[in-house]
Amino acid sequence: MNGLWRYDTNRTGHFVHSKGGIPKSLRWKLFVQRGMMGSPIGTKDTLFICSHASKERRNGTLFLVDLLRRSIHGWRPKADYEPAIAGNKLVVCVREGSRSRLVCYDLSRQSEVWRHEGLFGAVYSPLIDDNRVFLADSNSVKSLRLFDGALLWSSITGGVSFGIAKSAGFVVVNSFRTGLFAYDADTGRLRWHNPLAEDGLSLSTPCIYDSKVFIVIKRSTAPSGFVAAYDLGNGRLVWKEEVGDAGDSSPACDGRRVYIVGLRGIVSCLSAKNGKVCWTVRIKAGSSCSPSIAGSYLYLGDSSGWLYAIDTNQGKIVWHYRTGGMITGSPWVWQNQVLFASTDGYIYCFDYTK
Repeated sequence: MNGLWRYDTNRTGHFVHSKGGIPKSLRWKLFVQRGMMGSPIGTKDTLFICSHASKERRNGTLFLVDLLRRSIHGWRPKADYEPAIAGNKLVVCVREGSRSRLVCYDLSRQSEVWRHEGLFGAVYSPLIDDNRVFLADSNSVKSLRLFDGALLWSSITGGVSFGIAKSAGFVVVNSFRTGLFAYDADTGRLRWHNPLAEDGLSLSTPCIYDSKVFIVIKRSTAPSGFVAAYDLGNGRLVWKEEVGDAGDSSPACDGRRVYIVGLRGIVSCLSAKNGKVCWTVRIKAGSSCSPSIAGSYLYLGDSSGWLYAIDTNQGKIVWHYRTGGMITGSPWVWQNQVLFASTDGYIYCFDYTK
């Protein structure tokens, strides 16, 4: 069993094994913990989700939800942000005050296997591939051996990184103000670096599809910005399109189109080939929820607690449902169901029509 935030190592948010559908009924909801802002991640019949450290809680907590029994596992280790799962190993960041470390847990034994200390800031979403762990903190990108946590390589980025993607032997990191970095996944050698414009900043995790790297860039003084596509092989700009609402979330891509949502609540759909805007639609509130795709449907939530399904062919909202809190984490698609987590403390599971 394997599970990654945004579904795959490319961070596309595209659930390729599901045809998606319009949610028709609330199958169940389960209370976990108030203030849940993470993204649920599923592997087989288990859903993983982390709470975050806060003023009330020194550490975040990892919750394991049995999707068949709809119950929470009794083992609840320390964890923050999104985990990565491969087989019986789970890797996640653990924060204690200003200190952070990366921890590998054995899920079958319910115990810690190894820890990597000395992180600079948080690791928001580590990545596991080919028995290696890839991570980016607030100053560097690293590769560790999954078996024992041994450092394989490390490189300084000099900027805060919110996520990491991997494809075709490249590891790509997007840094808050210093731009995109691409490394050789085996050696850590820098392959290319593409800096941001002086007035630009980006909080999005790179999304890779068909040898293109997509990111959202917003202006530091306005809500507007750009969606940009770069060549994975050499880092050259392929296209760059202005959007009125750029936001903080990461893009999703199904191969034909790229989808983003902004802090003013505008969902934009662009052609993955040339960046042309195909459609826009406004939801009820702003959003920092990175959307998910299944079939011809886009799923996301907003800061007012609304959940949405949008028909990607028409750019039309076909379903919505309100929870009691904000929706910040990406939805997860499981079998014929879509799952969301809300800051009201509940995980919501909806059946959908095919």
